[in-house]
Amino acid sequence: TPHPGEVDSLNAGEVGYIAANIKIPREVISGDTVTSSVNPTPVAVTGFKKPKPMVYAGFYPVNISDVNMLREALEKLSLTDSALLFEPENSVALGPGFRCGFLGLLHMDIIRERLLREFKINLVITTPNVKYIVLKKNGEETEVDTPSKFSQSQEVEVMEPYVKAYILLPPDAIGTVMELVQTRRGIYKSTEYYGRNRVGLTYEIPLS
Repeated sequence: TPHPGEVDSLNAGEVGYIAANIKIPREVISGDTVTSSVNPTPVAVTGFKKPKPMVYAGFYPVNISDVNMLREALEKLSLTDSALLFEPENSVALGPGFRCGFLGLLHMDIIRERLLREFKINLVITTPNVKYIVLKKNGEETEVDTPSKFSQSQEVEVMEPYVKAYILLPPDAIGTVMELVQTRRGIYKSTEYYGRNRVGLTYEIPLS
């Protein structure tokens, strides 16, 4: 039958739904384990990890009156995109908006385009940056994603995310690329030759 019907269980390959008394839809993340509160499972399904945003930017509506519409739009997008995080933020120059976290620049561009196409919201976007871990004198660790949150009097150590980059290029471009990467604080690791026309450089580069 093409019509839905009640069943006692769902097996692999079957499609269905359950009704739950969840007040905040953003607490439901695709891939997480659903269990009974009366008889909960002792072990969750393995392999689930919460998506961790790596790039942060401020989203501000061009028209300040659209800030509530922007909040509703971000809430709707976050229902189907658990990697999107946002929190209210107020800028002296740009007014009310939201600090948003993304998996990367492509993810940020997709969200911006969807907000424009689906919700007709024009945005001003601040320069993307990354999150830093600050170790304070009292041993406390805090995460900082905007320069205004730094407090140099209390900081002992600041850590930032790095990426391991494998760069494939022709041999005659090695010098130019190495110079470019080193200006971005890249740390050279190794060089590998793949025939006469291709070279692989390995660098560790700050994600910022």
